[in-house]
Amino acid sequence: MSVSRDVMNRSRVAHRSEKILEHVTDAYYAVESDWSIVYWNHAMELLSGVARDDACGVVLWDLLPDVDAEFDAAHRRAFEGEHPHSADPTYLFGRRVSPRLVPDGDCLGVFLREVRDDETALERTTKALAETEVALKRSQQQVNVLEGLLLGDVRRAMVEIRGTADLLVTELADETTREDVETIVEWGDDVLALVDDVWPLLDVLTERDGPEPHPIRLDDAVIDALTRTQAAFPDTTITGIVPEDVTVVADDLLTDVVEALVTDAIAESYDPAPAVHVSVETDEQTATIVVDATHDSSVSPSSDDAERSPEAKSDSRLSQTPRPAEHVAFGCLFAELAVNTYAGEMSVEHDARGRPQAVLTLPLAIDA
Repeated sequence: MSVSRDVMNRSRVAHRSEKILEHVTDAYYAVESDWSIVYWNHAMELLSGVARDDACGVVLWDLLPDVDAEFDAAHRRAFEGEHPHSADPTYLFGRRVSPRLVPDGDCLGVFLREVRDDETALERTTKALAETEVALKRSQQQVNVLEGLLLGDVRRAMVEIRGTADLLVTELADETTREDVETIVEWGDDVLALVDDVWPLLDVLTERDGPEPHPIRLDDAVIDALTRTQAAFPDTTITGIVPEDVTVVADDLLTDVVEALVTDAIAESYDPAPAVHVSVETDEQTATIVVDATHDSSVSPSSDDAERSPEAKSDSRLSQTPRPAEHVAFGCLFAELAVNTYAGEMSVEHDARGRPQAVLTLPLAIDA
């Protein structure tokens, strides 16, 4: 008698559950572990245009042949787990739906809630705002670096040039030469005035209490930089060896720093299709990034390069003449100023063949 009552109770529960599933506004279907459909409610009929009798017993993927990879993967993960979870919104039968997957032993139930246009618009707006916030943060960090470059290098150099020229004016006897030097003094005053005009603007744009350096995954930053540089220079061969799970103390500008160094290395090569290699080595306290441009010895400098003055040649990016980092291209200046904010080091060294290498040393985030 108790067995009979138990069977009757189960039957009532099943009937009640079926009535509930028929009256919910969400489309719903259930599949077994072999992906055969065992339930297909009325809302699912309306969404798909497929009658319940035609759906039940059919393999799910035969009715949904064009689902995206994430939708498929979410179903497979759900069978491996025990708890309900949501998947990313997707398009089914021309409608945008948000899946909710509920595993139950060898059966998987899936609710599909239709996403309205206003929800889709909100989702897109939220994503756009997040992307804008990241872009603004990066721009602000770049302004910080520009301010440091302007005040720490350009203004200091111009003060020295102007001071030297001013001294020469008092010592030169030749009037024509003296007039030329006086012109340099005037230009120096103009540049200093321009720097002093721009400085307050940068000061307004710069956050004095900006974000502190924090742990950054080095492989993510370097790979992003190489991907962006490769897209900008499709004829360049860019390779990299970056160990996983290396975390350094830096900020979100690290990707831009590496990208600037790789761009400098590309610009230095005379080869029309240059190659750049980026490697990373670590010790107990630091990670060292080496950016190495492969120079083809069979490729000679262009006639324009050969005819440039020694002064112009000294401005060549990553010149093979040994010199301190502050005298190389803007990419190196940018890198040096940026890494100084988180106790890193930037230098230009030379390999055994005398080829320049940009070397960036960053502290490891030991406690990350």
